[in-house]
Amino acid sequence: MTSTSTARGDAARLFAIIVLAIAGYGAYLGLPVILGALARASVLTESQLGWIASVELLALMVGSLAVSRVLHQRSIKLVLPAIILALGANLLTGLAHGAPSLFALRALAGFAGGACYAVALARLSAFGDPTKNASWFTAGVILGGSVLLVVLPAADARFGLTGVFCTLGLSFLLAAGLAVFLPDALPVEVEAEASILPHAQATRLGWLMMVGVFLYNVGFTSFWAYAERLGQTAQVPHEQIGAALSVSNLISAFFCGAGYVVGRRWGLFKPQILMMALVGLIFATWSTQDGAVGFWIRTVVYFQCLAVAVVLQLSLVSSIDRSGRFGALLPAAQGLGQAIGPAIGGYMLGLGHGYRPKLIGEGAMLLLTAGIAFAVYLLVKRYDPDMARGAASPVASS
Repeated sequence: MTSTSTARGDAARLFAIIVLAIAGYGAYLGLPVILGALARASVLTESQLGWIASVELLALMVGSLAVSRVLHQRSIKLVLPAIILALGANLLTGLAHGAPSLFALRALAGFAGGACYAVALARLSAFGDPTKNASWFTAGVILGGSVLLVVLPAADARFGLTGVFCTLGLSFLLAAGLAVFLPDALPVEVEAEASILPHAQATRLGWLMMVGVFLYNVGFTSFWAYAERLGQTAQVPHEQIGAALSVSNLISAFFCGAGYVVGRRWGLFKPQILMMALVGLIFATWSTQDGAVGFWIRTVVYFQCLAVAVVLQLSLVSSIDRSGRFGALLPAAQGLGQAIGPAIGGYMLGLGHGYRPKLIGEGAMLLLTAGIAFAVYLLVKRYDPDMARGAASPVASS
C-alpha cells in the first residue's frame, strides 16, 4: 500500500471517529441549549431539568464502561446497535410529553451515546500516530461542539423541542453512514508489537492516568460552571463574557495542532506538566479586580494551554495503552469529574467566603493533575527512557 493511500485511509478513519464522537457526546456539547429547549417546552420543572442532565451523563458513563468490556468486537458491530438506539431515543424524545418518559428516553440516549463515544476514543490508538490522531480528534470535537451550539438554537427556534432532538438524531445517521470506515481493534500480535510497555506496567500507568483525567475534570468543570458568574463579579459586560468564552474556545481548536507539534518535538510529558501547572496557577491567582481586559487575557491563555495539555493527555493514554481499553474508560473518568466538579464549586461558594477559596481549590486540582503526569513520567522513565523523552511511534495501517 502506498503512503498516499495509507494517508487517505487514515484520514477517512479519523473523520469517521470524530463524527462518531460528536454524535455520541453531542448531548453534553449542546447541554445548555437542550436544557433551555426543555424549559421552554414546559414539560419539566427547574429541579427536574438538573436531574435529567445528571441522568443522561450518568447513563453516558455506564455506556462507556459497558463497551470497554467488549472492545475486541468489530467496531461496526459495536456501534450500529448503539446508533439505532440513540436515533430512536432522540426522535421519541421530541414527541414525549411527560417526565417519566423523558427520563427513560434520555437515559437510553445517554447509554447509547456513551458507547459510541467510548468506541471513538478507543480506536484512536488503533492506527497511525496517536499524537496526530489526538490533535485532530480534539480539534474536530471542539469545532463540532461549536457547530451544534449554532445549529441547535436554530432548530429550536424553527421547530421547537422536536427540532432539537431530531438534529441530534441526524448526527447519529451521519455517524452510521461513516461506520464502515471505523478501524477495528488491533490484533493481539500487532498490539503487542506496537505497545511500548509490558501489559502489567501499561495497566498500572493507565489507572494512574485515569486519576489524572478525573482530577483535571473536577478542577476545570468546577471553574467552568461558574465562569460566567466570575466575569459578572468582576463587572465584565455580559456580551464580553460570552465573546471571550466563544472566541477562546474556537481558537483552541487550532491550538490542538500546536499540541501535535509540541508533542513531536518535546514529548508528551514535560509540555503537558507545564501547561497543566500554568493553568493551575492562573486559576489560583485569578483576580476579580482586573476587569474585562484581565478576564479576556486569562480566558484566552488558559483555553490555549488546556488545548495543548488535553491533546497530550489523550495522546499519552493512546500511546501507553494500544488496546484502547483505557481510551474507552476516558468518558467515565471525565463524566465522574464533570459531575462532581460543579457540586464542589457550589459548596465552596456556599461557605460564604467568596471566589478566592474556590479558585485556589480549582488551581490545586490542576496542579495535582500536573503532579500525576509527573509521576507517570517518572515511572515511564524507569520502564522506557526513550518514551519518556519523546512521543510514541505510529502504527502501520493495513
